Amino acid sequence: MSVLAALVAGGAFAQVRFSAGGGYIHSGRNTGAATREEVGAYEKTVNYQKTSPGGFLFLDATYAELSLGLMSGSVALSGVETAKATGAKIDASEGSFNTLSMDIGLLGRYPIQVAKITVFPLLGAGYNSVLSAKKPSGADIKWGKGFLPDGAGDFGTFRIMLGAGADFDVTDRVFVRAKYLVHYSLAPKAIAKAAEREPEYAGYGRIGRTKGGGIGSTYTFAVGYRF
Repeated sequence: MSVLAALVAGGAFAQVRFSAGGGYIHSGRNTGAATREEVGAYEKTVNYQKTSPGGFLFLDATYAELSLGLMSGSVALSGVETAKATGAKIDASEGSFNTLSMDIGLLGRYPIQVAKITVFPLLGAGYNSVLSAKKPSGADIKWGKGFLPDGAGDFGTFRIMLGAGADFDVTDRVFVRAKYLVHYSLAPKAIAKAAEREPEYAGYGRIGRTKGGGIGSTYTFAVGYRF
């Protein structure tokens, strides 16, 4: 009986093939919005938009992939003021910030072999942690003012991902991997903190509405090696 169990375990393990590699990743997303009723004729809405290109490493075991990336990029607070009487709109952006972030992802996948190409649907989750942020000019950021959070880390986002990928064999062990994912990002703490904070600028009212989360996409290109 123990011999049979060992054979079954060995056969199951033989079906799992490990590989590792690295490459380029690019992610862009809308992460939510906050709207403030102004004491006057306008209403202001700020959309939080995040763009993150960078490099990443991955390790997979046939049916799962774990990735870790280091990404530069930006967070933009794209604002618009709308006239309550006429609906006319004017730009009222809160600026943008250059960011450095660490990205981690865990994906389940189901590989299907087609000649020298392996295609696979993908489903999983990821988290992008913003490590630091600065203005494009290099000037200090006045955290905790208006639509700004208490620190760069409050721009971090959790996302749910769905997509597909393909491995193109170069040799029996070396392959090129391409993936495309659509994701839904939950709103970062930055938006909730903006809603909680009473603005310090004269003539502004309290933030009354927030939109939690937004749609974005991620694509990657990598080279891998099968063990």
